[in-house]
Amino acid sequence: MAEVWRELWSEILKRIPAKELGKCICVCKIWYSLILSPKFIASHTKFHQTHLNFLLRSFTKPSLAESGVESYHFSSDSEEISGLFNKGSILPFKTGVGLNFRVVGCVNGVVFLADTQFGNRYSFYLWNPLIKKHIKVPKPRIVFDVVGPYMHVFGFGYDSKTQDLKVVRVSHIQLNSGLDEIPPKAEVYSAKLGVWRWVFADDVTTCIAEDIWSQCFLQGCVHWVGFDRKDESDSSFKNNCLLVFDVEEEKFRKMELPLALLEVCPIVLEVSEFKGLLSMIQYKRNGDGFEMWIQKEYDVIDSWSKVLSVDFDEPKLLKVLRWRPNGEVLAQTFEGELVSYNPDTKNMITIRDDGMFAAFYACAFTESLFFLEKDCESKRTVRLEEDDTICNEDGNSSSLDTIRVRMGKAFVILNQMIKFRREF
Repeated sequence: MAEVWRELWSEILKRIPAKELGKCICVCKIWYSLILSPKFIASHTKFHQTHLNFLLRSFTKPSLAESGVESYHFSSDSEEISGLFNKGSILPFKTGVGLNFRVVGCVNGVVFLADTQFGNRYSFYLWNPLIKKHIKVPKPRIVFDVVGPYMHVFGFGYDSKTQDLKVVRVSHIQLNSGLDEIPPKAEVYSAKLGVWRWVFADDVTTCIAEDIWSQCFLQGCVHWVGFDRKDESDSSFKNNCLLVFDVEEEKFRKMELPLALLEVCPIVLEVSEFKGLLSMIQYKRNGDGFEMWIQKEYDVIDSWSKVLSVDFDEPKLLKVLRWRPNGEVLAQTFEGELVSYNPDTKNMITIRDDGMFAAFYACAFTESLFFLEKDCESKRTVRLEEDDTICNEDGNSSSLDTIRVRMGKAFVILNQMIKFRREF
């Protein structure tokens, strides 16, 4: 009977928003162990993936008197963009030079931030902005003091088998010729274990264009735009491809691009996700347009298809940020503006004009409970010892008033859930 009640509570509690669910862990020991269990966290995340939410990062221009402000805003895709900036979260940590972080990616409600936009200070964070919890990622193994000059890229993904968030780092050590060493060195950071470790990359011959590299996590794999080099003396850009890292198997492989993209300069290519499909964006060199390709069937070369070609009257676009359900494109311009562009009407509306280079970032966002256990032990010691019998094994409550006080707004939501379940 106790197991039945545990499953019942799990079904009810997973419907409560992550921000409110954090209050429920202090109700009783049963809920504490249930909510913080990897199985429940995965179930809660999967349930909330059905909601169309997105995250938007903005960074205002710094002045001589004040530093720029980096803030993160959450919204449903059905909301107006202009209303986003009335609410948001400020980062609880700062970059070494007072500018903005590079947002590597966002997976299961966790954002990976790297202080590599303007130099490398080995400052990396995994941050759950909704419940305001984060962990600082330790310094990786490849560092300048040890190997000298090098270039590196990051990937961020989720291992569904071990229910672990992982960061992968691919580093090319610079040779005396100025070219990057082949093969690269690769290391993986596990959020569960809290350490970096080496992974095999001796068969990788793909280089990744540095500085403006992009990554995309899809189908359990991280994807980067790369190009093949025959050997260390080959400095040409050709044979473009996608370098793919399977987060679960921790193995690298290559994926082919459409023929039209094989020999273009890789720095104008960007890999992303579009409605659950792998996509490629090719920017025109002078910024006056872009083309979009999608792969209709994952890892099937013949399924690549060009679906859109956009031209502007003058150089304008720097980066496509997000496609909205209404067909409009959220993008950033060279001038640091956040704009909304309609490909059908060719109408462009400026939403904000106080940004700078790489000031804006947008991605799909799923709320989750990752890192909720941070600081929970102290709360558990103080509160659970007050009353260990608030929720009995059979699900009965012996202190409804205490539950109401401890849960606050979450109690109202939970009460409505229970009433709904009884009716059906």
